[in-house]
Amino acid sequence: MVGNKRRRFEPAWPGTRVTITERPIRGPAAQFSNPVLDLLVRTRGVTAGAVGTLALESVTYVDMVLTGRPESELPAEAAGRLAGSFGVDLGESAANRRRALGALLGFANGVAVGVGYAFVAGPDGGQPSFRRGLGLGLAAMAASAGPAAVSSLTDPRRWGWRGWLEDLVPHLAYGLAATRAYAALRCDAERTSLRIRRGDGGRVRRWGCLALRS
Repeated sequence: MVGNKRRRFEPAWPGTRVTITERPIRGPAAQFSNPVLDLLVRTRGVTAGAVGTLALESVTYVDMVLTGRPESELPAEAAGRLAGSFGVDLGESAANRRRALGALLGFANGVAVGVGYAFVAGPDGGQPSFRRGLGLGLAAMAASAGPAAVSSLTDPRRWGWRGWLEDLVPHLAYGLAATRAYAALRCDAERTSLRIRRGDGGRVRRWGCLALRS
């Protein structure tokens, strides 16, 4: 087990001594040990989910341009079913509102999956790889198509190979982009204690992350 590392230096003001103590944190639950690192992990998860969602949407619309296929009506149908279950009347232009709400739900799903990946991966997150990207892409695919399948809005058994490919490739792009973005924002899984000892005996303790890599 690696011991704590302490470094001391004399600041510019007299009668003050600063000690920095570094304590390694290991394991997926390391982000729960201090609120600052927890916030950084959450923020990185949101960012990674947003980047992945952008990649997914880009690949989807490029495929629509190349193949000429229409936009899927499944998100709009799921949004309409969700609004109806909460007793929300979409009123006039309900079809347009369903499409807009379906798009927003897709963005929220992408961000939520990114945050979930952040908590599973932990502060270190590991190096991005095809396996990690594929796993996260399949998780995002299950999170989007699973509720629709349970609600009988779609039946994956009847998609055919083309339907599976049209859904799998964008979600694979999501997983690869999100894992790479999360790793690019990786913060060293170390906890830094900064104790400032003043001449009057006062003490200030701050916890933070040692480095934020880009």
